[in-house]
Amino acid sequence: MRRSLILLLSATLTACTAPSAPSAPAPTLPGPPTGPSGEMLTLINEVRTQGTLAGEPVNGPCMRSFTPGTLRPLTFHPYAQYMAERHTRYLRSTDSYGPYEMDTMHPDYFGERPIDRWNATQKLFGAQPLKSLAEEIAAGQASPAAGLRAMIEFDRSYCWAFLNPDITGFGAVGVNDGLRPDSSQPVYKSLWVAVLIQQ
Repeated sequence: MRRSLILLLSATLTACTAPSAPSAPAPTLPGPPTGPSGEMLTLINEVRTQGTLAGEPVNGPCMRSFTPGTLRPLTFHPYAQYMAERHTRYLRSTDSYGPYEMDTMHPDYFGERPIDRWNATQKLFGAQPLKSLAEEIAAGQASPAAGLRAMIEFDRSYCWAFLNPDITGFGAVGVNDGLRPDSSQPVYKSLWVAVLIQQ
């Protein structure tokens, strides 16, 4: 009788235990990108060190006082890259454009402002020093060079961010496949996002 009771109790406990849901994979920091994103990193340093973009002069408002060879190239920073990738994912999946993420309920939401996304990245991967942060975005251009040219020549603050001598690290994402993550057509066929940081 006692053995039957133990077996019955064991069977009841087994039946009531729900299988655990598979856990989401832990986020990982990206390495230096390739393709259009990697080309953006190369082109940003060309602007910064030579004052040209894909070998052509740049006409941004801050270029008039620029002297080639006076700025050091920026170094790839995985936090900046992670931020750029997460914000690009949000922009693509919500058909939005700009530095803000307003839909807090969206599964790709990562923080309203760039500084919020930096703080969210620190929560995932650990604290890092930060003195200043800039995020520059362009949409609709056909190539990394055209996207960066649109950023630098359109707005004075964008131009100065790329040529700021205090900026040390950066990450960049270029998406030009014309598809959202769910393979449907987005409003903007291409997006170019650069994150620049001073530590």
